Amino acid sequence: MQVSDVEDVQENADSSRKKLLNRFINSPVLGALMKGAGFFIKDYASGACIPNTLWREFGYGTNEMRGDRWKHYIHPEDLFIVEDFSARLQSGALDSWEGEYRIRAKDGSYRHLRHKALVLERTETGIPTLYVGRDVDITDQVERFEKADAERERHERRFLQSETIRTAGAILSSELDPVRAAERVLAQATRVLPFEAAAVWTLDGDQLVRLASRGFPITEAGRRETVSNDDLQSLLKMRSPRLTENSIEAFPVKLEIPLLVRGQVHGLLEFRSQGDTSFGPEEIGSAVQFADHAIVALSNALRYRATEIEAATDWLTGLPTRRSFMSRAERLKDDITKTAPVSALMVDIDWFKQVNDSFGHAVGDVSLTLVASTCRDSLRTHDLCCRYGGEEIVALLPNADGSTAYAVAERLRKKVETLRVREHPDLLLTVSVGVHTGLGTDDFRDLIARADEGLYMAKSAGRNRCEVR
Repeated sequence: MQVSDVEDVQENADSSRKKLLNRFINSPVLGALMKGAGFFIKDYASGACIPNTLWREFGYGTNEMRGDRWKHYIHPEDLFIVEDFSARLQSGALDSWEGEYRIRAKDGSYRHLRHKALVLERTETGIPTLYVGRDVDITDQVERFEKADAERERHERRFLQSETIRTAGAILSSELDPVRAAERVLAQATRVLPFEAAAVWTLDGDQLVRLASRGFPITEAGRRETVSNDDLQSLLKMRSPRLTENSIEAFPVKLEIPLLVRGQVHGLLEFRSQGDTSFGPEEIGSAVQFADHAIVALSNALRYRATEIEAATDWLTGLPTRRSFMSRAERLKDDITKTAPVSALMVDIDWFKQVNDSFGHAVGDVSLTLVASTCRDSLRTHDLCCRYGGEEIVALLPNADGSTAYAVAERLRKKVETLRVREHPDLLLTVSVGVHTGLGTDDFRDLIARADEGLYMAKSAGRNRCEVR
C-alpha cells in the first residue's frame, strides 16, 4: 500500500469519527440522558445553567437550586469541603475536583453524593464559562458499607466479649474459698456488663445466702434471707434471665441470672441498675455466658469447703498446693519487716486449652510440669511458689522490689520459650506473667489479686509478656 493510500484511510477514519461525534452531540435525547445521568453544565459569567435531575428526585424545584442555593442544603460537617473546592474552582486555583458530601433532601433525610467537576473554559479574568460536572447518588452504597461495618464491629465486639468472659472464667476457677470466689465473680463481672450494684447468692434449703455484694449499703458476707415457698418454687423453675423493675428501690432495674448445675438452680447472680437501658439483649446474653463460668467457680469452692482436705503437694507439678502455699505465706509475715517489699507473680500458660486440644491432655500435663519446674528453678530458695489453679502458677517474693520482681518474671518467661516436649518438638510454650509489688503489711491475697490483674493485662496485650499492675 502506497503512502497516499494510507493517508486516504486515515482521513476516512477521522471523517467517520467526526460524523459520529456530531451525531452524538446533535442527538435530540442527549440532553435528557445526560441530565438523567447526573451531568450538569453551568456558565458562571452569564448565569446560564443546565441542571441534572437529581434535585427533582430529592424533592426540589429548579428555582430552589438556582445559583448557589444548593449549598444551603449541604450537611454542616461537609460545608467547608464544598465551599473550599467551589471557591478554588471559581478562582482558577483548580480546574477539576472529585469528592463526596451529604445534602439534605426535601423530606429531611441526607443523601450521599459523589461529585465530579471540570472547568473547560474561563473568561480572561478566570470566571468559569463552561463548568461541567456530574453528581451521583451513592446513598445506597454508603448505607450498605455502613451496615457491613456495623455488622463487622458487632462480630468483633462479640468476639472480644467472649474472650473477656473466657479469661474471666479462667481467673474465677482458681479461687477455692467460696466468699473470695464470689467476690472475684463480681470483680470479673465488671468487665462483662455495666451495673451499679450486684450480689452473688447461693441457695441453702429455703434460704438465700449472700456470699458477696457490691454497691449495696449492706455488704456483709453470709447474710441469709428466707425465701417464701412461692418464691422458692419460682426460683427453682428459673432457666433463663429475669428482668424486673421496681421504681421505689434505689436501683429500680434488677437482672437475675440463675446459677445452674446440671439443670438445677443453686443460686443467683443479681445485677442492679438505675437506668432502663443498661441490660439490653447483648448485655443479658453476655451475663448468661458469664454465669456459666461463675457457677463452676462457686460450686467448686463450695464443694471444696464442705468435702475436701487439700494435700500439701500438688500431685502433678510437685509444687506446694494452694492451701499449703497460703499457710506458709501467713507464716512468712512473721519473718519479714512490715516495711519490706513483697512481690507477687501470677503465671499462666498461653493458649493452654489449644495445647490440650491439639496434642492431648497427657502432653498438656507434661507442659504444665515443665513450666512448673522452670518457675521453681527461677526463684530463690526462700521464695514461695504453688500451682494456683488450672495452668496458673503464683509466686511470692519476699524482700523483692518491683524491678527485681519484673526481672525474675522476664527471666522465667524467656526460659519457658526454650522449653520443648520431647515427643513434640514443634510445640512452642509461652507464658504471660502479671507482677505486683506491695509491703509486708499487705494482705497477700490482695497482692495476688493485683498480680492477677496484671496477668489479664498481659493477656489482653498479646500474651508472652510481663505486665506490672
